[in-house]
Amino acid sequence: GKYLGRTIRYTKHGIEWEADEKHVKSLLKENQLESANAAVTPLAPEASVSNDESSEPLDEVSSTRYRRSVAQLNYLSQDRFDLTTAANKLSGSMSKPHKCDEEKLKRVVRYLKGAPRCVIMYPWQAPPPSLSVYTDSDWANCISTRRSVSGGFVAHGRHLIAHWSKMQLNIALSSGEAEFYGVVRGAGQGLGYQALLRDLGIDIPLRMWTDSSAALGICSRQGLGKLRHLDTHTLWVQQAVRSKRIELKKVLGEGNPSDL
Repeated sequence: GKYLGRTIRYTKHGIEWEADEKHVKSLLKENQLESANAAVTPLAPEASVSNDESSEPLDEVSSTRYRRSVAQLNYLSQDRFDLTTAANKLSGSMSKPHKCDEEKLKRVVRYLKGAPRCVIMYPWQAPPPSLSVYTDSDWANCISTRRSVSGGFVAHGRHLIAHWSKMQLNIALSSGEAEFYGVVRGAGQGLGYQALLRDLGIDIPLRMWTDSSAALGICSRQGLGKLRHLDTHTLWVQQAVRSKRIELKKVLGEGNPSDL
């Protein structure tokens, strides 16, 4: 069946969910990259890409094409978790795109040339014991603003329920603080989906995973301690951990799936 362009298949192994691939064809045609070589990743390391805001701005026609392409990427990223970080970065330049932003966009489109389809599998499964949330962060990822990125996803057993890659509002002064902000966002997402499942008659505990010992320590203590610069509106997570609304556990950094 089709739903808002997405393809949904009901099979003997489970349910399959596929993004609308017409957007990929449109992006390749719009940016004249139909015969280009494919890229293996949607983003290049920040150090290898020009980020000079004084670089040449795009003309009106190119700017319109850039905004149209990024809007399509944002729509695709709802169903393709491999595009969320790229769409997040490119969206920050929609108001005034430059040549360097166009280069980043073309790399993402070349990545789609090699990976035009992505199917999310929802295999039949026994009721899982908990709702799982995995979180990670990239400290001071943005070279121009030094803001960090929070990434994560919510899973019900082997089923992907939600995913995100968002720039943090605050400038974290350490990697531990950035990871803590990532846990805060993940906790909010997890509690929201836990409440939604409860409305559907599924009452299961929430279990969160992070690879940061510092974030675990902040969430497990009471109060700020020496971290007086932390915004107090994030400390509700400590109360949620103490009251056992959230079970917070450690996952190895090399095996953290939210690092994607």
